[in-house]
Parts: sequence; C-alpha cells; structure tokens
Amino acid sequence: MTAQQGQGSDWLQTFLPLGCLHDGEWEPRGGGVLLLDRPVIWLVTARAALEGLGDRPLHTWVPREQGGAFLDLTASQRQAGIDWIHHPTGLSATLFPTDDSFRIRAFTEAQCTRVRKLTPLQPVATIGCLYGPDIEQQPQPTKAVLDGIISSVNAQTGTIYSTAAMLPNNAGAPLLLASPYGGAVTLAGVLLEGRHGDAPALRLVGEGTEIRIVPDSDHVSGCEAAE
Repeated sequence: MTAQQGQGSDWLQTFLPLGCLHDGEWEPRGGGVLLLDRPVIWLVTARAALEGLGDRPLHTWVPREQGGAFLDLTASQRQAGIDWIHHPTGLSATLFPTDDSFRIRAFTEAQCTRVRKLTPLQPVATIGCLYGPDIEQQPQPTKAVLDGIISSVNAQTGTIYSTAAMLPNNAGAPLLLASPYGGAVTLAGVLLEGRHGDAPALRLVGEGTEIRIVPDSDHVSGCEAAE
C-alpha cells in the first residue's frame, strides 16, 4: 500500500482527484494525497476544495482492478460515522475507506521529507488533473505532472514556495520531492489555493477516529506554488 521507492510511477497513485457528479458530469473541486498511518489510510487535502459544497456529496475516482470507478466519499463518511477534521491553516483530512480491489498507494511518515531537510533549488513536482473544454474525461480525470524547484522554505512555519505550478481546480494536490534523474520520491507538502502566509505542517495525533490536527513544521507541510 505504500509508495515504495524504485517502483516506477507508483507515487502517481497516491493522488486522488476530488469533485462532484452532476448527471454523470464531473465538476472538479480539488485533489488530495493519501497517507498511511497503520492500520488506517488518511486522505489529506486543502480545505478550499471542500468549501461551498453545501449538501452535494464529494466524489473521487479510485483505480481498481477492473479499471476504476467513482467513489462517493460523503456516503462513505456517513456510513462510518466520521467527518473531515480541519486545521485553521487550510489543511483538512479524513479517514479513507479501503477495499481489496483498490489500486492505490499511500505515503508513510518515513516517505515524508521533513521541512528542515528542504533547501532552495531541490527538484520538486506536483501532480494534478487536466480540466478544460478541449480535454475529454474518460470518464476519469486525466493526470499530469509538472516539475520545478524549491525557491524558498520557512522551516518555522512549514511554508514552502516552489516553481512547480498547481494546475487549476487542484487545491490539495501534493508537492513531491522528486528528481528528474530518478531515485526516491517523497512527499514534501500539500498545495493550498489562494494562500499567501504561514502554513504550518500537518500532523495527525491520536488513534482511530480520535484524531486532532496540530501544527508541526517537522512533518507533512502545507505549501504554495510560487507566482
């Protein structure tokens, strides 16, 4: 279930698009990244991806053995009696349902690069989905990877600035520490849309559904794409 080093593009399966379905049509809301905190899996996103949903259920596209299908996250939460937990800096997380047919990957804590180890000019990449009138959804959104470098880091607040752009409608997508020459791919942060300030790192504390989010600049960090 982890995003193993040396496993090709397995890390692409740690990203999930988030959106709403209207008569079979996909309305993008953002993206999310999966984290493994045994025995559970967490879906982490930007709170901006959840704002304005109202009573509309949130969906994602999950790869499966037989090609993949949409998953109603809101219905899964209601069935399990759980909800989103939020950090005031703009990060949100929820437990993610598991199924033997899912073909997903998740980053472990060991695969999350700590903020103090990030430096300017390190190569990074973002994952997102392409949306637009000329892009056909088939029916799953088409994934894309954009590369860049870290331009600056604030280790005290956990804020990362990078030149790797966030694609439109992809708030909550991951920022990855990834060299174009190969090697390990690790999670550096989560992209926050429209934020220009402190973004302390995300840390999950507790067990099961008794979870709270606390700032921790030595864990998975919030980040922004540089203009």
